[in-house]
Amino acid sequence: TYNIMRRVSGETEWKRIAVRSASLNPVYKDTSVTDGVEYEYDVNSATDTFESFSASSGEKVIYVKTPVFTSVTNTMSGVELKWSAHSKATKYVIYRRVIGVDSALSEYTEIGSTQFVDTAVEAGKTYTYSIKVCTNNGDSAYNTSGYTITRVPCTEVTTLSTEKNGVKVSWKIADGADGYSIYRRPLSSDTWTKAGTVKSDASSFLDTGLLSGTQYVYAVTPIINNSEGAKI
Repeated sequence: TYNIMRRVSGETEWKRIAVRSASLNPVYKDTSVTDGVEYEYDVNSATDTFESFSASSGEKVIYVKTPVFTSVTNTMSGVELKWSAHSKATKYVIYRRVIGVDSALSEYTEIGSTQFVDTAVEAGKTYTYSIKVCTNNGDSAYNTSGYTITRVPCTEVTTLSTEKNGVKVSWKIADGADGYSIYRRPLSSDTWTKAGTVKSDASSFLDTGLLSGTQYVYAVTPIINNSEGAKI
């Protein structure tokens, strides 16, 4: 048999965390680990009458939990990716796949911050992104499913007019749009509210139920494959 030994780096005592039969594949997955902690591992052999000693030092690795994006959105300049910082990170690796072109995700770029805007995108094309964390002693895994988004072009509100029952919002038609989402916010607020959604052949929308005397800001986002464009 084989004893799988582990200790947190800096500790002196080894702990046996598993025993593996010599007839099994020489592989063991340790799931009782904590994100950001550096561990040392060693394996010693044992028979009915003898057990070898653990080494004075083992193989070290920092366990890093598979990261996720906090947001993936269309902006005016491209597709913006954001994620949370990891305390052990030395860099982050972004993976990308162009749907219909690439068969799988592949390494796309490396970055040292927690935000990246992919400007090499084309309107109407769909992209999948994923990310991994790199440390000075081991990397995280990356999600092979990733996050998928279609690059959606922006459109502009052309006119706002006050009607009897509300505000009429008009905009420029965007090529390839499946529809449009109309957003509004009070001038005094940064929080957008979706006022409605219309089909692709619409170029205006009547927003009703507004508060009298309140100034509003409007934005219209095209929709392609359930992805929305940026609010401008």
